[in-house]
Amino acid sequence: AEDVYNIRRWHLEKQDPNAPLSPPKQPIVYWLENTIPVEYRDAFREGALMYNKAFEKVGFQDAIVVKQMPDDADWDPADTRYNTIRWFNGVGASFAIGPSRSNPFTGQIYDADIGFSDGIVRGGRRTGTEFVAPVSHDNAYGYESGTYTMPMLFGKRPDPQCNYAEGLAEQAAFGLDLLDVRGALTPEMEKEFIRQYIVEVTAHEVGHTLGLRHNFRASTLLKPNQLNDTSITSRMGQSGSVMDYNPVVIAARGEKQGDYVPLTIGPYDYWAIEFGYKPIAGEEKAELARIASRVAEHGNAYSTDEDAQGGSPTSIDPRAFLFDMSDDPIAFNRARITIINELWANADSKLVKPGDGYQVLRRSVNRGMGEYNRALASTSRYIGGINHNRDHAGDPNGRPTYTPIPAARQREALEFLRTYAFSEKAFVLPAGLQNRLAIDRMPQLTTTPVTRIDYPWHDQVLSVQSGVLGRMYNAAVLKRIQDNELLFAANEKAFTMADLFKGLDSSIWSELDAAGPVRIPSLRRNLQREQMRQLIRLLMRPAPPTPPSPPPPGFVPPPRPPEDATTLARASLVSIQAKARQALAAGRVTDPTTKAHLEETRARIDAALKAQMDKPLE
Repeated sequence: AEDVYNIRRWHLEKQDPNAPLSPPKQPIVYWLENTIPVEYRDAFREGALMYNKAFEKVGFQDAIVVKQMPDDADWDPADTRYNTIRWFNGVGASFAIGPSRSNPFTGQIYDADIGFSDGIVRGGRRTGTEFVAPVSHDNAYGYESGTYTMPMLFGKRPDPQCNYAEGLAEQAAFGLDLLDVRGALTPEMEKEFIRQYIVEVTAHEVGHTLGLRHNFRASTLLKPNQLNDTSITSRMGQSGSVMDYNPVVIAARGEKQGDYVPLTIGPYDYWAIEFGYKPIAGEEKAELARIASRVAEHGNAYSTDEDAQGGSPTSIDPRAFLFDMSDDPIAFNRARITIINELWANADSKLVKPGDGYQVLRRSVNRGMGEYNRALASTSRYIGGINHNRDHAGDPNGRPTYTPIPAARQREALEFLRTYAFSEKAFVLPAGLQNRLAIDRMPQLTTTPVTRIDYPWHDQVLSVQSGVLGRMYNAAVLKRIQDNELLFAANEKAFTMADLFKGLDSSIWSELDAAGPVRIPSLRRNLQREQMRQLIRLLMRPAPPTPPSPPPPGFVPPPRPPEDATTLARASLVSIQAKARQALAAGRVTDPTTKAHLEETRARIDAALKAQMDKPLE
């Protein structure tokens, strides 16, 4: 039998059951705590009331009511009889939460308290964080190992955490930096930016308290050139849902700026509220099935936490990603990297004001690197990716459950990575900027041990590149590429593992294919060594690590790579070794460090090939 999940929702009944539009007998009331700064209260109110448009579609007028807690209130916001939107201060706190309580037998929600830290506003200009590890979040979810376990509530069921406000705070900081270097950031603009930010986060957290889950595919609603068109976004939203992790949208230089974040609920939110709250007089199961059958309609795209899986390679659908945007995320990512480079090129001359410390520049570079990493990680998911749909048999315009990403799209993603992750022109930071990336000498403001006070640019770049390579060479991804070769259309040139290996080799070792003297810069040497290490791991096929005893709930051992991947890894290493040997023998290498690097490359590959031959067959 199929698993059945009961939704969580408030119990709403019309005052007049026969009226097409009626107030509920008991509305959902949120109280704005009196600690919320007066200047932000209207934004909180706007975000909370946003869902009333969806409730009106199903017959409820003013289903949500927002009231202001008086300063002389004789009740406490922690009282479960009151649903509150609270404001709190905390050192290093920059998050918002939307928990609720419900009857475990019926799913009826009876209490909700939304909390906002002051850091979600100060996050755009916060000064405490000076270091980043761009792929550490992904690694925490098993990005490189291929394992993934969701947080468990009392060890029984998945209970994904919501980190949207914290992530959007970083997005806001990046956006404000970019507007600042363009000279476009006025006090009025910054005030409007923060207002929109609060409205969006409030709507997201209120959505959780109404029973809605994350929807990480909703951001695919619009085309890239529609994101700043307010005639469209004001009507249908910038995203299909405020329950996605929607990024801050910054227009390209010369393009008219629209809204920075969604300021209205999207088509999916209307659909979800209809399913959860529409009064049904007749056969409930049949009507719910009819509502759910609209899954293929534009705007109703849905993928949640289990689909995104924190960036793990076991997540198959590239559209289920955090802080991506538009129906063409690769195009969005390309534009994002363009404005990141714009920020880095102008930060030194435009971002620091007289009297400022240069720590401002360090934070700005960190934010840009985080965005850069996200663009690469998002694009990398198209390689070996599969579109995953939840259609049921008989749904209108029904789609297959699984469809491989078109081969042309995968080749586009690979070329994107070759250009922005692995080419000689990737990660170019002005030398003058690097010399000014100062650190705050206040250890109490950071949780990261300070081992270097200068900026570890090589480590940061390699960390990002290693994460992308780790996904490309992950066993789960390679197995999907192999399986997908059988699923492309008859008139479609398949994307194969050989295409992937060849594309990476030619980009990462391009110096060996060029005519003339060979000189390999330090960032490139780091990348080449990392790729060689990962190819050797594929070649040697080490046994998977022993799982902990007892294994945690949901633990899945990482898969072994397919044999064809081992064969292709060996072919790549043999080719790289031959090219290195040829360059050395021809006297084309005069730079001593490059010469030592290629000699070491040749020796390591030779040792690996001999070790593989000595290794017994599995």
